[in-house]
Amino acid sequence: MKALVSLLLVAAASMFGGWDPFHRANPNVEEGNARVAAENYDGALEAYDLAARELPSAPGVHLDRGIAYLHKGERERAREAFLLAIGPDTPPDLVADVRYNLGLSFYQDGEAAAAEDDHRAAQTAFRAAVDEYRRSLRARPSDHNCAWNLELALRRLNEEREEQEQQDQQEQEEREQQEQQDQQDQQDQQDQQDQQDQQDQQDQQDQQDQQDSQDSQDQQDQQDQQDQQDAQDDPSQPEQSPSGGEQDDPQDSQDQANGQQLPTQAERMLDALQDGEESLERYRAAQRGQRENRRVEQDW
Repeated sequence: MKALVSLLLVAAASMFGGWDPFHRANPNVEEGNARVAAENYDGALEAYDLAARELPSAPGVHLDRGIAYLHKGERERAREAFLLAIGPDTPPDLVADVRYNLGLSFYQDGEAAAAEDDHRAAQTAFRAAVDEYRRSLRARPSDHNCAWNLELALRRLNEEREEQEQQDQQEQEEREQQEQQDQQDQQDQQDQQDQQDQQDQQDQQDQQDQQDSQDSQDQQDQQDQQDQQDAQDDPSQPEQSPSGGEQDDPQDSQDQANGQQLPTQAERMLDALQDGEESLERYRAAQRGQRENRRVEQDW
């Protein structure tokens, strides 16, 4: 709706004071005006360029050229032509027309920028349009179309300022959300790294414990082998009987037998002493006979 109103104002300006073609007895100017009326803007520019060469100091020719460019949508070139129409000797009404059309060119820039959501550029263009409309009104205060366009440009300027504020706020919120997301991602990465480090440390500890256990087992096996080897190499160890026990020493057996006989022999010797000397001699002879018999058996 706003763009439609703006386009209607451009047409109104062209019809009611915004565009008052420079009328002079010049065939190129007349041809250019006819071509503009027929919406042949390229043909009109050719005719106006010829007129500008013939009338270089005529500001109205540059105004007509600027309006033809404005209809073509070449707003920058239109503004260059409009500025050529302003000079020290330019009549106030012609200055008002030039400023009015400059305002239209900036207004169109503002709408184009707003359509692209470039609210900063739109504000700049609408602000420039406001300035040109005010200059036009100073040159011709009674121009109601210019007053209306000024009000519309101010309204659009405020709207774009609000749009910019909302956009800035939204971008700020998005930046904050992005920063929070980045911080969360960074924290998640740190936590993941910490967990990985802990797992690596645990794996290293498990490997070390396993290695220590293996080393201890190897040392124990070596010690057992060494003990077995030492036992085999030591000749002082008692031999084992086939049944697994130590073999009895014959001398120990004989001593044990003699030990069992000592009490009986002592009793007999006492009895012989009591009976007399002859009994003692007989006892001693019997003992010598027993010893001799044992020696013969051992030798054999």
